[in-house]
Amino acid sequence: MRTFRNRLLGAAAMAVVAFAIAGATPAPAHAQGKTVIESAADLPRFAYRLDQKPSAYLADEAAAKALLDRAAKDAAAVLEKYEIKDRQGRDLYRGLLRDQAIVEKRWDDALKIMDAMAAEIEKPSDKLTAGLLSRPYIAAERAGGDAAAKKAAFRKALEDRLKTLPWEVVQDSVKATKGQLETFNPELIKGAFEAQLDKIHAGNPEMGFDVVRGIIGARMTLAMLPPYREEALAAITAYIAANDTSGTKANIWAARDVTLPNDPRLSPVVVAVWDSGVDTSLFDGQWWANAKETANGKDDDGNGFVDDVHGIAFDLKYQRTAGGLNPLTDAQKARTPQMLATTKGALDLQANLDTPEAQAFRAKLSSMKREEVPAFIEEAGLYSNYIHGTHVAGIAAKGNPAARLLHIRNHWPTGILPPAIDETYAAAMVKAAEESVAYMKANGVRVVNMSWRITRPMIEGTLAANNIETDPKARAARADKIFGQIRDGLTAAFKTAPEILFVAGAGNEDQDINFAGSVPAGIDLPNVVTVGAVDQAGEETGFTSVGASVDLHANGFQVDSLVPGGTPLKLSGTSMAAPQVTNLAAKLFAAAPALTAEQALELIRKGADPRTPRGVSLINPKKTFQLASGQ
Repeated sequence: MRTFRNRLLGAAAMAVVAFAIAGATPAPAHAQGKTVIESAADLPRFAYRLDQKPSAYLADEAAAKALLDRAAKDAAAVLEKYEIKDRQGRDLYRGLLRDQAIVEKRWDDALKIMDAMAAEIEKPSDKLTAGLLSRPYIAAERAGGDAAAKKAAFRKALEDRLKTLPWEVVQDSVKATKGQLETFNPELIKGAFEAQLDKIHAGNPEMGFDVVRGIIGARMTLAMLPPYREEALAAITAYIAANDTSGTKANIWAARDVTLPNDPRLSPVVVAVWDSGVDTSLFDGQWWANAKETANGKDDDGNGFVDDVHGIAFDLKYQRTAGGLNPLTDAQKARTPQMLATTKGALDLQANLDTPEAQAFRAKLSSMKREEVPAFIEEAGLYSNYIHGTHVAGIAAKGNPAARLLHIRNHWPTGILPPAIDETYAAAMVKAAEESVAYMKANGVRVVNMSWRITRPMIEGTLAANNIETDPKARAARADKIFGQIRDGLTAAFKTAPEILFVAGAGNEDQDINFAGSVPAGIDLPNVVTVGAVDQAGEETGFTSVGASVDLHANGFQVDSLVPGGTPLKLSGTSMAAPQVTNLAAKLFAAAPALTAEQALELIRKGADPRTPRGVSLINPKKTFQLASGQ
């Protein structure tokens, strides 16, 4: 269960990125008389009966305004009654009030909320670029005049803002915004609404607060961005051209990397890749092999798994199956080269690389019709899952001739509407996890990479999408129990294998995983470590999730590895950061097999750069090996 495919769509969904990002006023510490909320599970729930399809609100100004006013009234009441301990939790409600102020042209009120939001953001790039386009919009609308005068005012305000931004800090964010502007397409936004929210609405016309927030955000973007899109693109393009003279940021990772020699004194170390599947034709000489099994459709060794030559697999319902990769149909196989080019184009565009693939991706999204959106979303999800595990495995095994990869393959859903994560689904998932851990124990796995996650909001969202528990409060309570069922089941399974180091990715939602609730990232055990993502210079990425459970950080930006078939590709995400910790642990076990999981993790922690005030602790393989040699 990941959100990798959303990064493909992110280049097109300017909607929520540029104009609809919420502002937040800091909540007073220990506000007198307020109820403190420490977890997203305790946030109040609301239901709004929509008299028309969600997509209709994108074009209906009066209906959208009425819906905004209803939700903003509830937002104000929440902020009056509760002290929410999470910034993004507060953002959810403050953002509605900011949106209302913009729609009603109460510019000073909107700017006040946005100023408070910027003061509270901790990630440097996010803080500096907060409201990058919405502030110039306010300046232009406030200035008045005809369309030409407003465009000129917008351009000047944006250029003045860009002049104040330190390129070395904001370059990745600004480049990503340029890519989003280049691919902005109202048809894509409308098509996504029709394919997803409209179908959910057909089963239950009552939508939750977060859905209403998304409707209002998309509606505002479609109204606000088009008149100023060209001016925004011109100003940002000029800023990049004037500053991007030295290429990309300096890369700190090569200097601290460790590559093990092909030395017979190294001990083979079994590294599990618990993911979406791996192309076992790659990484020659680095595979764990079950000598008692052959690929003949039978369970030769009688262990309950068929054809587990290099590992085991589970299907969409967490029932045992076989194979290193999820199977593709002939039509899907034929489309694989095109989808690889699409993926590369999306990532190149985000990095401001003018490659043929980026040009094709820009043209594709800019011209897409709404009826084409469902197939695009489905295919993007399918292919991102298909390539994910192989890319992760390549990172985990790099520079380690002693690594022996073992796959634990899961088949995650990729449809537009997700299946419900209910009690039955949770029980099957936990059972499969127990079987997976037992299999790893039986076959000598020392470290396992888990670049996947189940979050509490994800569970609640799938229940809503499947019209389960129409009452929002009852649905929230049920989601909380299901999340607990999965969390407790995974925790118990991990406890049975103290000799295995479990490495989890923090997630790409830019949220506090402890407030939201996330597993396996939020599991607190001596043999579990959670990894956040930084870029090539060691600075936090805008997407990486945070929280007290995030222990270490590694490079998660434009990381090189292979995808099925052997094509090299650079991908970003905490999915790419986590296997670098897995890689380091595996190298330690290869060089010093007597190390326990806890000892290896302690060496990695001690070798990491000291924690910054933001809690970022960068792994340093070279220093870690120096410490290990000293011991």
